[in-house]
Amino acid sequence: MKNNRKIVIAVSIIAVLLTGAAVTVLLGRLAEQNQINQPSASEKQLSPEQNAESKTAAITIVYTDDGFNPSTYMVAAGDAVAVVNNSSRTLEFASNDHPSHLTQPELNMEPMQPGQSGMFVVTKAGTWGFHDHWRAGFGGTLTVENKK
Repeated sequence: MKNNRKIVIAVSIIAVLLTGAAVTVLLGRLAEQNQINQPSASEKQLSPEQNAESKTAAITIVYTDDGFNPSTYMVAAGDAVAVVNNSSRTLEFASNDHPSHLTQPELNMEPMQPGQSGMFVVTKAGTWGFHDHWRAGFGGTLTVENKK
């Protein structure tokens, strides 16, 4: 009986070790394959946020306690737009229509505290309305033209 028990224990240990080795090999092969399928740094597409961070702003839209001044701006498609919150309140820069902000989602930004700024890249030509989500009466217009 003791010999049978020792054999069962030995076989169980060997089975666990072989299973662990097989899993390790399999995971290593999957990791290699995933690495092969990953695009190189030059092939990767930048997100709009990363693209904006890598550019210099063509224009800066400034928000104050009195709203956006000026309220109309013009840029070329592909340009980065900076937004600066110089007000004493939180700014949530958003595209029209309020409150859905679906007309031009590229313009929608995370809330910015007083003194904060952010950037986005516009890619779609057209004339787009924007506003502060919290004070929808404070708004303006951004015209985006195709590059020449």
